[in-house]
Amino acid sequence: MEELHLNTTTTTSLQLLLQRLLKSFSNSWYYAIFWKASSELSFSWSDGLFLNSGQDMAAIDDVEWFYVLSLTKSFSFTDTSSTLSRAFSTSSPIWLIGANSLQVSGCDRAREALLHGIQTLLFVPISGAGVLELGSCMIIPENWTLIQQIKSWSSSFYDTALLPLALKKEAGLSCLDSDHSESNCGGTVMDLTRQRKRGQKVVTQREAPASHVEAERQRREKLNHRFYALRSVVPNVSRMDKASLLADAVTYINELRAKVEELEAKTKKEITVEKSNMPPSGSFNGVNATRMELEVRFLGSDDALIRLRSENSGHPSALLMDALRELELHVHHASVSTVKEFMLQDVVVKVPLELQSEQTLEVALASKLEMN
Repeated sequence: MEELHLNTTTTTSLQLLLQRLLKSFSNSWYYAIFWKASSELSFSWSDGLFLNSGQDMAAIDDVEWFYVLSLTKSFSFTDTSSTLSRAFSTSSPIWLIGANSLQVSGCDRAREALLHGIQTLLFVPISGAGVLELGSCMIIPENWTLIQQIKSWSSSFYDTALLPLALKKEAGLSCLDSDHSESNCGGTVMDLTRQRKRGQKVVTQREAPASHVEAERQRREKLNHRFYALRSVVPNVSRMDKASLLADAVTYINELRAKVEELEAKTKKEITVEKSNMPPSGSFNGVNATRMELEVRFLGSDDALIRLRSENSGHPSALLMDALRELELHVHHASVSTVKEFMLQDVVVKVPLELQSEQTLEVALASKLEMN
């Protein structure tokens, strides 16, 4: 069993309390964090404990990241969407059990916890001190014995370890600890003073790690927002962990790709069938296919020019006039000219509404001419 402590200013009593709390419930809780209420009307990290008791290692790694990144978090009292704020303001514990409860809670921290595989969150207000948060990857039903036990230990949350972290940082991170003597504290302050006089940049023990943690926090937050966006467009999610979400997204994309290919193939097939059923522009099927060439061009909304080129045999002008009459096309103007064995006919007609498209009129004329 491994434990992860992330507080250089923690007193033994509070650490023992958190350790005892996590171990007293069959190791079902993965971590505990105490969020301290400050005079700046915000909650900030005061102390925490992560307990590795042999659960699934993949889940532990993800939850441990969530726990470590919490070190840099803070939450405002006035943020009504924050579960910490609601628990503290109402003095009532809040249980969030299961993926649906975490998702619909309206709390960003709960949704972020869900992305890291957490299934149960508990927020217990400690009057005047802050909020205790417990998290687990397991579904843990409400247990009011646990609530009463936490409240019975509430005096430990008012320990001197809960003094504002800013005061301890200003004192060199050790001046307020009872384990350090005044001479040690004085030496630290003197060293910092000498470095400032020499113009050197002063880097405390926590500054470099804090910078790294902040950069990692920002990267993880950006990644989490992208997972939120991905989750919103994937209709069926089997599980709420990241690996399952990515697998479901890949499956969904492959399904969409298959549908697109199917629709494209269907569309191409329909176009091919339509083209095969349509006579070629300017020619006819049957015996007249090699002897006639038809062209239709609209001159306005309802007037069209019909041009027919054909061999000068078989009375082509009579055939054209019969076709125009059968289609009820009123002739405005007609001209016929012959060159050797060929005849060219130009006819301007008034076209009825149902034939007022070049393709429709051409197909209708071709059909009539072929029949005649």
